[in-house]
Amino acid sequence: AELKRYDDEILRLQAALLRAESERAAVQDYSRLCDAVISPVRRLPSEILVEIFGHFTTALHWPWLNFLRSVIIEEEMRRVANVDLLRVAQVCPRWHELVMGTPSLWSCIELDLCKWTAPDSSLLLLLKTVLDRGGNSPLDLGIIWGEGDATSRVLELLASYSRRWRHV
Repeated sequence: AELKRYDDEILRLQAALLRAESERAAVQDYSRLCDAVISPVRRLPSEILVEIFGHFTTALHWPWLNFLRSVIIEEEMRRVANVDLLRVAQVCPRWHELVMGTPSLWSCIELDLCKWTAPDSSLLLLLKTVLDRGGNSPLDLGIIWGEGDATSRVLELLASYSRRWRHV
């Protein structure tokens, strides 16, 4: 009988411990949420955030560095789309508005036309989308030339934005 009483008490205390741990986890989650709401980064001026986001844009590389890049077209699509900048835009509505509403963040485009082996309409559409996001901002283009129909189609598209060209 004495052992049963101890066993019952241990079970009761274990259940209380599980409840307390669960409640602690809920309070911890709520605390993290509150910290995120009052985070200092939320008080940064839009101009500073745009400057930071600018570091996520494609930096122009010189052709001799291209051996470092993969020849896979999916990687080219990710680069043209500026996936890192799109990830920043997913952080919160304010950052999304800043990224999508700041044309200068979309004004630096690097293309490796050697990877554009076939006239891929989805890749061309993606390029047009990025060009359009750049609004009227001066356009910096880094182009590694390729051959074929895909290159011709890309050049035709880029030519329609030639008034914006700053560096090619």
